[in-house]
Amino acid sequence: MIKVFDDVFLFKQRDYYYQFIKDSNYKIGWPDKSSVESIYELYFFSNYSSEDMQNLGILKDIEASDNENSEELRGLIKGREPSIMVVNCDQLGTVHWPHTHSKPHRDVLLYYVNLEWNTEWYGETLFYDEGGQEISAAVSYRPGRVAFFDGNHPHSIRPNSRIAPNFRFTLTAFFDNEDH
Repeated sequence: MIKVFDDVFLFKQRDYYYQFIKDSNYKIGWPDKSSVESIYELYFFSNYSSEDMQNLGILKDIEASDNENSEELRGLIKGREPSIMVVNCDQLGTVHWPHTHSKPHRDVLLYYVNLEWNTEWYGETLFYDEGGQEISAAVSYRPGRVAFFDGNHPHSIRPNSRIAPNFRFTLTAFFDNEDH
């Protein structure tokens, strides 16, 4: 299951999220898989504390939104608080490998943070078959877009093109799913 929601937030909200996320403290992170090929593929990320999540306010804004897309999104969130919220900051040439978020089983809310993004800059989220080999779906990077999906679904990010801006930001909220 992959659900895509556009225009959930007002521009002033998106601008606030962008500034908040841009000004976050970043660390050098982990590779998507543990293998010789990925040993040098480290990522910039920012783990958000409960206070950061609250100050960002994105979940509160989803809850308060009267946008037609927000009702379905709230239904998927089911009133849960995220167990983890993290921002990924990708740069030109960052390579991601197919991976899942399945231990513990998690639902994933992915928010595309940049205020401007052109299709020729790439950066799509790619979804694969169960074997992680064939692309079964792609979600274009569109500013303000929210994708919600089952963390068991293998996925990765297509690297930014060489003409893309320096940074591609995504905010990911992980919701533990005890139904699985």
